Amino acid sequence: MRNRFERYSSRTRVLQFSVTAVPFLLCLASSLRAQETEPNMPIRTNAKDGADFRWLHNKVLDSRVLDSTHQ
Repeated sequence: MRNRFERYSSRTRVLQFSVTAVPFLLCLASSLRAQETEPNMPIRTNAKDGADFRWLHNKVLDSRVLDSTHQ
């Protein structure tokens, strides 16, 4: 027959295991559930919000010829 200390230590081990295992299993289940859904179609971009549009439509303040051989 086990003494009180042995019973207490086995109970605490089970409790410690359950305290760590339950949150881990909940996190695992939620991450697996998140993987079940299919991704939505990619978001369509607005061309006027992009950097290329802004660069091409900047006002030119000054210009100069870099190579004068092709005039």
